[in-house]
Amino acid sequence: MSVDVYLAEKPSQGRALAAVLGCDRTGKGCMHNGKGTFVTWCIGHLLQALKPDDYSEAWKGWTLDNLPMVPGEWKHQPNDKTRDQLKVVSELLKKASSVYISTDFDREGEAIARNVIRYAGYQGPLYRVCIKALNPKGLRKALDAIVPGKDTINLYHSAVCRERSDWLVGMNGTRLFTLIARGAGFQETLHVGRVVCPMINLVVTRNQAIANFVPRDYWDLWADVAVQRGQFRAKWVPPEECTDDVGRCINKTLAEQVSAQLTGTGGVIEKAETTPSKESPPLPFHLNSLQQYGNVRFGYTADKVLAAAQSLYENHQAISYPRTECRYLPENMHAEAPEVMQALMLSDQSISGLIAGADLKRKGRCFNDKQLEGKSHEAIIPTAEKINLGALSEIERNLYDAIRRFYIAQFYEHHEFNRTVIHVRAGKHEFIAKGRQPTRQGWKILFPDAEAFSEADTVEEDDVDEQSTALPPINQGEPAIISGPEVTGKHTRHPPYFTEATLLSAMEHISRYVTEEQFRRILKETSGLGTPATRASIIKTAVDRGYLIRKKRQLHASDKAVALMKALPPALKSPGLTAAWEQELERVARGEVSQDEFMRKITDWVSRIVHGFKATLANTDAQAAASLKQTFSEARGTLHKCFACGAELRRVKGQKGFFWGCTNRDTCNKTFPDQKGLPQKPISDEDRPLCGDCGRPMTLRMGRKGDAKRASRFWGCSGYPECRAIAPYTKPKKDPLEA
Repeated sequence: MSVDVYLAEKPSQGRALAAVLGCDRTGKGCMHNGKGTFVTWCIGHLLQALKPDDYSEAWKGWTLDNLPMVPGEWKHQPNDKTRDQLKVVSELLKKASSVYISTDFDREGEAIARNVIRYAGYQGPLYRVCIKALNPKGLRKALDAIVPGKDTINLYHSAVCRERSDWLVGMNGTRLFTLIARGAGFQETLHVGRVVCPMINLVVTRNQAIANFVPRDYWDLWADVAVQRGQFRAKWVPPEECTDDVGRCINKTLAEQVSAQLTGTGGVIEKAETTPSKESPPLPFHLNSLQQYGNVRFGYTADKVLAAAQSLYENHQAISYPRTECRYLPENMHAEAPEVMQALMLSDQSISGLIAGADLKRKGRCFNDKQLEGKSHEAIIPTAEKINLGALSEIERNLYDAIRRFYIAQFYEHHEFNRTVIHVRAGKHEFIAKGRQPTRQGWKILFPDAEAFSEADTVEEDDVDEQSTALPPINQGEPAIISGPEVTGKHTRHPPYFTEATLLSAMEHISRYVTEEQFRRILKETSGLGTPATRASIIKTAVDRGYLIRKKRQLHASDKAVALMKALPPALKSPGLTAAWEQELERVARGEVSQDEFMRKITDWVSRIVHGFKATLANTDAQAAASLKQTFSEARGTLHKCFACGAELRRVKGQKGFFWGCTNRDTCNKTFPDQKGLPQKPISDEDRPLCGDCGRPMTLRMGRKGDAKRASRFWGCSGYPECRAIAPYTKPKKDPLEA
């Protein structure tokens, strides 16, 4: 009997596929139909790349002599946490007559499957199931369009190149710059990454621009303009000789002189133009725009949006594949709209009115086959499944609501409005008024509480002077009366701090931030830093490791980040070069560049960087070596001393969060809890009350969090469990834990 094995990426994906294939019998780590068809699954990456320590005994020591490290043969090893499932998958693959890769249809999904297939030694017929949605209809569609495995081999080659290039840059760069920093007394590990360093550099550069910003004063002059059929506010247009490069008045005296001349002055409408305008519905989401929307609208971090979207896809089968970089849909999916709308209505009757207002014959701009060329996945949309909204978490409900509204918007008319511009002449002075008046709500009726998110939400510019109220009907040459002039002093604003939304936008459209001409020429407008699937984890990792600091919704760079960016060569922090490498990975995925050619280039590049810095540190350039050490010496920041022995404390991230450890490991080795980035001082005996029951000292304990945002403290007897006495803890004026 032939054996067909379908290899999914995760258990939830595998079970959904098994249901469609009729595999209703449960086996160990698999489902089957008793007739030779098996569905099994990985649990993410069952195999992981070896670390330097695993390759060579010599590489266990962190020394410059070992750099650069370049494995002669790249190897993987089983992930200890999923070793049992690897055994199940391997045994099934060894029995297989045909194997169907059914992991996520992207380069990482391809690598997850093919690495295990190679590990098991399977060499038989191989096919690819290109899954784009986990609901039954989406799975059946994928099963009807299975392709030969050779058609997607280049996706695997691209994933291999990505993994190995990240290893070369990360392992060599981290050891190199950590060793340099330790020579200056900076004891923390400095993590270098192909994508994370350019991303951190964006934030560091922005912070430096803000720190160096010198505000300039300017003045606005507004006045009321009365005409025959109403009144409106207009802004003075200062003469060019007294303005800055964006037309703002920088001469206060002149603005005040003009204001004094205006009250009761007659004027004339020099020009009045009203132009009918339209605004198209926003395109359906891709992952990056969904993460930006979640951050702008709700304050969600990018990693939380990704986790919620993945849950909507895997656990609830409510949306299509979320890790997409495309905002368009195939033209043939337009015919599926009635079925999707019906499912939305069955899931939630409260939106039936909005669906009733949709014109399903309308084919919005999102249905465009040309925009899907070279893309593995289309935009994120609701599936044609009835969803139990009560089973969704708050973040899942909010994101699902946004996804369905953006989909419904594709079947609504344009939002229409009149844009009016009026030029007023008062003597030799010119004023201008701009207004925008809606004439048809169109798709905006779907967003009553907030404007629909668009890329404009992440544009970092001053507000335009457009009034949302209607300007009165007016004729050219009509007389006007000027009154109520008002001069307002303002200051130019520094560039805004990055938020997760604006940083995600910058990473997606990195070509806008590239200054090197050689990269600007080759980078496409769509070239990005990282991929939609990795950007959230890159930002989170930078925060967790102390390079970026969250302050409300803003992202700031730490002293450690500034020092690392100072020390790194442009090649390792250049967004242009990193995006160019990402573009090369895309070319590998398309078969335009071979895996061997890519790896030769990246290996040579890393080797040149490492040898260059080793030469500098070998005193071939003493001044440069001294500068490097000074950079890290300045970044050490405030030193915290051990409360027991006085040696320096180091902040360390453990399995349960951060703590502080004494660097005097020979004679002390004490550890202390972390409190908001500072070491907690132990409570001395004199600060501890005595137990009222047994007389022993009380110990400060932390209660369970429960429904509260944070756990509460209380005093518990140190004689527990013999004595179970407790007492409430009242924070003193100076909390000993925060001293």
